[in-house]
Amino acid sequence: MKRILKSVVSALLLLCLAFSIVGCGEEENSICGEPVQNPELGEGPLYRVKDVYEAGEIDRTALLNIAYYSESMECNPPKVEEEVFELLPKGELGEEISLEIKEYIAEQFRTRENNQKPEAKGEDFIIYYYGCYNGYYVFRHNDPYYVPTPGVDGTTDIKGIWIDGIFLVEEYPQYIYAWKEI
Repeated sequence: MKRILKSVVSALLLLCLAFSIVGCGEEENSICGEPVQNPELGEGPLYRVKDVYEAGEIDRTALLNIAYYSESMECNPPKVEEEVFELLPKGELGEEISLEIKEYIAEQFRTRENNQKPEAKGEDFIIYYYGCYNGYYVFRHNDPYYVPTPGVDGTTDIKGIWIDGIFLVEEYPQYIYAWKEI
């Protein structure tokens, strides 16, 4: 009985630790807690996709396309997987926009309040592009400075975010962002 109780308490402590580490910036329009906004959403140019959708800047068809291109569709309920929508061509992310995005992200890493990375350079980041919707370039990027936490990271659980009944696979440090030039 004591062994079971110890196991349960240990699992709960580990779960609390995981949420305190992984939870950084999850609900904010941010890169790890740093606020980013535009006129509709606050100052810009980088936003969480959920915030862009909730502000009415992209529609459900865009979300379904993002789910398709980010390989999140198979994680959705059958009614979403079977939903008929226009598959829009994602096109190419131009080199100039890609460089702007990477430099902006690097600047955020160099100047954020916590865990600054003064060595961050745009070339350190990889962009996984999912298309442009209403002028918002939607993508996920790597975090070249992220060090997994032993015993916490590497789980096989699929993590993500629900937006209007559509599941998008997201796990820190690879959230799905939307970029719009201002």
